Amino acid sequence: MSGINFDFKGDYPFTPYVSLMQYQNLTYSSIDIEFTVIGKAANYSAAGISIADNVNFNDAVDHAGSGSNGVFTVSLEDLAGNKKYYVKGYTTVGGTKKYTIRYWYFTTPANIALGAISITDLADTSLTLNCSITKALDTGDSVGFEYASDAEFTTPTNVEIVTGDFTGLNFAKEITGLTAGNTYYVRAWISIVGVKSYTTGQEVKMHWTITLPTPENGTVTADPACTHIADGEDIGFTFTPAERYELATATANGVDIMSSIEEGIYYVESVTESITITATFTSID
Repeated sequence: MSGINFDFKGDYPFTPYVSLMQYQNLTYSSIDIEFTVIGKAANYSAAGISIADNVNFNDAVDHAGSGSNGVFTVSLEDLAGNKKYYVKGYTTVGGTKKYTIRYWYFTTPANIALGAISITDLADTSLTLNCSITKALDTGDSVGFEYASDAEFTTPTNVEIVTGDFTGLNFAKEITGLTAGNTYYVRAWISIVGVKSYTTGQEVKMHWTITLPTPENGTVTADPACTHIADGEDIGFTFTPAERYELATATANGVDIMSSIEEGIYYVESVTESITITATFTSID
């Protein structure tokens, strides 16, 4: 447990009075404070602290302590990161709060910051979003992702991160159920003391779906071999009949492509839609 830095502002004006004040578990948004009251327990009915973000204690907030035998603790939440706070002690004597002239102070560490968002495992209907934080989250704070169909995130879908999505300070989430070929906008968010902040939105275009048949007496393969392909990429489909069979029919998205097949291969340059291939093979006997 570390002692809070302090300045003397005069002698203690009363007894019982708050004496030694120490802290532990200091984070960017919380702290546990322990303090000691000198004086007979029968002479005061309560003890606590008063906290403010200025040395004049304007708009100070009081927090009652809990404890016994002259030792009390107060747990403070929802503090601001990278900020100096000033603390006085008080005892309630005869129904009146008596504050110390002496004050203590502490400074919270800087808030957590989000790293850059990245996209991996991009497919036709799914992708994985990745991000990181600079330090561990405090109790009650959270991170997550949002995705939307417009850059303004008018009606975003929220994806909250749970403990199992973390690896150290890195977190990731697979997003499924997306539409092939659609453009989405993604961003990460962090909520600290109920206030959300976001990374810059990033645009991502989903891959197109490639669907191949499994016909009898022949095969259809794709080059590159894939079940999805990025927008604008080229692809070829190879139709290979079994021995003593030949290709009888072939379609792409329901359109006959027999006349476009050269040496058993149908080429598509700069893919702009999902492609479903069908084929049949017949005996040449």
